[in-house]
Amino acid sequence: MRKSIAISAIIVTLSLLIPTTAHASPTSTQEKELKQIRLETQFNPLIILDCNDPLYLLQLENVAKTKSKKDGEVTLKCGTPGYGYVHIRKKHEKEWKTVTSSKKVHWDDTMWTVTKKVLSNPSFTLVQKGNKRCYTAPVKLKGSNGKMGEFFPSVIVATDKKRIITSVPTREHMCSP
Repeated sequence: MRKSIAISAIIVTLSLLIPTTAHASPTSTQEKELKQIRLETQFNPLIILDCNDPLYLLQLENVAKTKSKKDGEVTLKCGTPGYGYVHIRKKHEKEWKTVTSSKKVHWDDTMWTVTKKVLSNPSFTLVQKGNKRCYTAPVKLKGSNGKMGEFFPSVIVATDKKRIITSVPTREHMCSP
């Protein structure tokens, strides 16, 4: 029997810089294109609970779907330590926590909001070997201290299976052949 989990909608203003060119760093014109989005609870907690299955029996369960610019609709699945939500949580949760703007915001809400924006409006994409495509865009987050911080998240999609492999908030994008 599943445990009930109360969901509280946490709303935080998150600033994203998504330039219209493939430059690795924004220009002054791009600075003016700063877009505001609202960050809210993104995932069904019962599905996330299923993703915590240590045997990965529910690895193909869909956590969420979104549209990407180059690959159409893609899915974040529970996955395994090699791809999907489980991979992102095991390998990159700590990194996402460092860019999450508030202790009141869960790391995966920030990760999913940024991932969706990078996939839908990338500044750069690159086809990689093994049926993968890497997406990136510079992102600016306003921290709880009021200061803006910039990073270059990289989101990798399996183009043949239309699923998200990973999402990593790095200082420089990791999109390489």
